[in-house]
Amino acid sequence: ETHRVWGRPCLLNIQEGKRGRVQLDFDVLNITARAGSTSEQHMASLHRWYRQQLHAEIPAIIAEWEQQLGVKVQGYRWQRMKTRWASCETEKGTLLVNTEMAKKPKHLLHYVIGQTLISLVEPNKNKRYMALLEKHIPMWKGFQQELNRLPVGV
Repeated sequence: ETHRVWGRPCLLNIQEGKRGRVQLDFDVLNITARAGSTSEQHMASLHRWYRQQLHAEIPAIIAEWEQQLGVKVQGYRWQRMKTRWASCETEKGTLLVNTEMAKKPKHLLHYVIGQTLISLVEPNKNKRYMALLEKHIPMWKGFQQELNRLPVGV
């Protein structure tokens, strides 16, 4: 079984051990699980690990975009989403990131966060929003096409 980590295909390897732990060894995702654990439990461990990967990356990306856009993000969280890569609660200043983004290349996470945070400057998808998008992410169309070729949820 193959899963993606930051865009790279990785072979999933389940091994017996004391606790549910996930470790990436180059192109192998090792899950250490108790004997008799189910595939649902393995996937839950993997999902928690993906969230940890996002948590390790998102704060630095947010800080970069805050400085570039002159905005302040009040917080972020992540969840599985079926139709969106990210969203922004503009009135609260919070960012919501799809956990599937940990499976996509990191440059797309950077793009998705930036594109979403532009909504804090201009909440409507109007000419001003598009001008900000062009200014701050001139290659946005290519990134969007790349994302459109990838499945959103599992």
